[in-house]
Amino acid sequence: MKLLLKYFLFMILVGMLLGLINRIGKQPEPFAQETESYQRLQDGDYKVEFLQQIFVDASRATQANNDYAGDTKRELKTNIWLPVGDSDEPHPLIIYSHGFSSNNDAARVTNAHLASHGYVVMAPNFPLTNTFAPGEPLAVDVANQPGDVSFVIDQAIELSKAADGPLSGKIDAARIAAIGISMGGLTSTVAALHPLDNDSRIRAAISIAGPLSFFSEMFFENSTLPFMMIGGELDVIVPFDSNAAPALTLIPNATLVTVQGGSHLGFADIAEPLRWLKNPDLVGCYFVEKNLADEAPDDPRWQGLFGPEELGISYTAPDDLCIHESLPTSINVLRQTALTRLAVRAFLDSHLLVNPDERRAASNYLYQVFADEAAEILVERNRLE
Repeated sequence: MKLLLKYFLFMILVGMLLGLINRIGKQPEPFAQETESYQRLQDGDYKVEFLQQIFVDASRATQANNDYAGDTKRELKTNIWLPVGDSDEPHPLIIYSHGFSSNNDAARVTNAHLASHGYVVMAPNFPLTNTFAPGEPLAVDVANQPGDVSFVIDQAIELSKAADGPLSGKIDAARIAAIGISMGGLTSTVAALHPLDNDSRIRAAISIAGPLSFFSEMFFENSTLPFMMIGGELDVIVPFDSNAAPALTLIPNATLVTVQGGSHLGFADIAEPLRWLKNPDLVGCYFVEKNLADEAPDDPRWQGLFGPEELGISYTAPDDLCIHESLPTSINVLRQTALTRLAVRAFLDSHLLVNPDERRAASNYLYQVFADEAAEILVERNRLE
């Protein structure tokens, strides 16, 4: 009994030590306190309340998947970060979409940061692409996720209209944005910019390392929505050259933020422990390749997912997923997530804040200051005249 107790105490001490190392070890060089970037990384004046809601869309089914028989509904367990303060003014709403084989906790730090600055953030767990999806994660179900985004927007607005409850009066339906990482970036892009099926309530969209190689200029030719792509130069899961880099050519009113030395997983808060690796995409490629083994690009299930090819959609996009001989050394994950947080909030502030002076200040930071204060950053845009 004493031996068993000593073992448990030892394991507790080991866990505490590992936790301490993970919390304080291998920290990136911080921004100098006099920089605007340092100030913008600080949390805002709002306290943040975290809640969870389960939204059930009875009008749409969840498809069968391996040994999972499917369901007549789509159930969306949704994380909510809510700003709490003295003001009764409604807040902008952000819908955050997670990546493939990930979950709605992936950007917990970033989403709490946004809420502290006055944004209501909702992050649904998508039924078949999350980490623990029944029957294993199924990539082709991404086609149903833009509908999930719209359904969560519906629910958020209804909860804001209610006479009581934590979201009562909290949402400004005229200020809604969609953000996503990786496959969640694809989800946000389609939800906001699809030429036929876009959700017109979305006023700005951000894709963080999301695929674009499915689409040609035709797909986006009538879009005027403010759009930002954030890409990592060393990303081998959604390669930069075939996905992020073409954003300025493909999409009107687009901003491209290039993170030099940036990996794919380096954009996710949840990847914090992977900063000890030379490149976190080593882990990402293992899981993505494992889960996509039965879903090759020529899989007939991909055909027609986002609409007919006549809309400017290619279902024979090049398969350059995880092609590498050896992974180059990427920048610290903590540095990359901090840079992402800066880009995301500056873009949102520049389009969704009520005060025009604050919008201009955010825009000036993003396009004039950010790259000067962060050597890894390049910011480009093709703003509509």
